[in-house]
Amino acid sequence: MSVDRRLGLATLLLLCVFTFFLGLGRQAITDADEAFYAEASREMVESGDWLTPRFNYQNRWEKPVLYYWLTSATYLITGPTEFAARLWAALSGVGLALLAWGIARHFTGRLDVGWLTGAVVATSFGYFSMARSALPDLPLTFFITLGIWAALRAADSGGLRRAGSSGPDTEMRWWALAGFAAGAGFLTKGPVALVVPAVVLRERVAALDRVAMRPTGRR
Repeated sequence: MSVDRRLGLATLLLLCVFTFFLGLGRQAITDADEAFYAEASREMVESGDWLTPRFNYQNRWEKPVLYYWLTSATYLITGPTEFAARLWAALSGVGLALLAWGIARHFTGRLDVGWLTGAVVATSFGYFSMARSALPDLPLTFFITLGIWAALRAADSGGLRRAGSSGPDTEMRWWALAGFAAGAGFLTKGPVALVVPAVVLRERVAALDRVAMRPTGRR
C-alpha cells in the first residue's frame, strides 16, 4: 500500500472515530426501539439461551437474531453498557465509509475522490445518527451495500475470466463475499436484505442486456 493510500485511509478512520465513536456511550438509552435490542441482548447473556431473544423475559420473535448475538457477545467482554449496545451500529458506519472509499477509488482510480466519498458518508447526518443508536438498521445497510458491490465485482470478474484475463478463484471469492453479506443481512433484519440487492442486480442485468442488444451501426 502506497504512502498516500495509507495516509488517506488513516485520516478517514480518524474522521470516523470523531463522527461515530466520540461520546457514543454518553447518552442514556431512552428510545424504546434501542431499549428493546439493548435489554434483549442483556437478557440473552443472563439466561444463557442464545437462540430465543427475550424482552422483559417474554419471547420476542419480531426480528432476526444476529444483532442480539453481536451485542450479547460484546456484553460478555464489556458488560451491558450504552457503548456496548451501540458498538455494532458504529462499526457499521465505519464499514460503510470504508466501503464507499473503496468503491469510489475502484471506479475513478483517484485517491482523493475515494477519500472524499468516504468522508461524505462519515459525516452524513443519517449515518451519523443511526450509528449512535442500538439498532440493526445501519448494519443492515452495510450488509446490503457490501452484497451488491460484491455481486457486481463477481459478475465483472466472470466477464474477465471468460476473456482470459482473470482466474476463477477471484470470481468465486467475490460470490462468496456476496453470499456472506446476503446471509448476514437476512439474519439482521429479514428478507429485505435479499430483496433490495435482487432488485438492483436485476436492473443491472437488464441494462447490460439492453446494451448488448443495441445496434452497433448501419451497413
